[in-house]
Amino acid sequence: MSRPRERGAVSVELALVTPILLMLVLGGVHLGRALGARHRLSEAVSQATRSAAIANVDNQATIATYVRTRMDAAGPGCTEIRVRSSVSTNAFGIRALEVMASCTLPAPFGERLLGAMGPSEVSASAAMPMGL
Repeated sequence: MSRPRERGAVSVELALVTPILLMLVLGGVHLGRALGARHRLSEAVSQATRSAAIANVDNQATIATYVRTRMDAAGPGCTEIRVRSSVSTNAFGIRALEVMASCTLPAPFGERLLGAMGPSEVSASAAMPMGL
């Protein structure tokens, strides 16, 4: 039987621990979503770079369309995708295509309650020789 001084101790402990547990769970969910988006973006950039390099395409708009199409096929995960590409030539005369993309992530779960936490953007890049 509990003593009168200990009544409600469990309620107080629960009230102290709940915000910490909530923050850990929501942070873990957001981190998982960010890692998934990063993986999809990396795969889309790699495929777009490979396709453009094999087809000898260096038009930035076309490459950006490749990346966006691949990201759309992978499902939701980014609110905005920015793509940059450049072509460089090394000392041996071999042209290389480099594609860089960044993805703005949607707001995390519980943002109003806990504020912004975790990454708000992920990025990926890939490079490949052209026309070989």
